[in-house]
Amino acid sequence: MFWLILDLEYGLLLYTLLLRDGISSLVLFIRIKWYPSIKIDFYRMKNYFTFSIWVLIAGIIDFIGNNYLSTMMGKKIFFCQNLAYMGREIKYRK
Repeated sequence: MFWLILDLEYGLLLYTLLLRDGISSLVLFIRIKWYPSIKIDFYRMKNYFTFSIWVLIAGIIDFIGNNYLSTMMGKKIFFCQNLAYMGREIKYRK
C-alpha cells in the first residue's frame, strides 16, 4: 500500500511539473513575438561543410594508417599468434 501512495505522489509531482512547464511555454510563446524562420544561410553552411569534409578525410586516412600494417600482415604468411603479439605490442606502445 505504501508503494502505491509513493507512486501516486511521484506521478502527481511529475504531472504538476509538466503542467507548469507547458503553461509557462505557452505564455512565453504568446507574449514574445519571435517565431523561427526557415531562412538558411548557405555561406555558413558551405564553411561548415568544407571543414567537416576535411575532418572526414583526416579520419579516414588515420583509420587506414592505423589498420594497414595488421591487414597486410594478415594477408601474408604470418600466423595468428604472431599477429596477436604484434597487436599487443602496438597497444602497449601507445
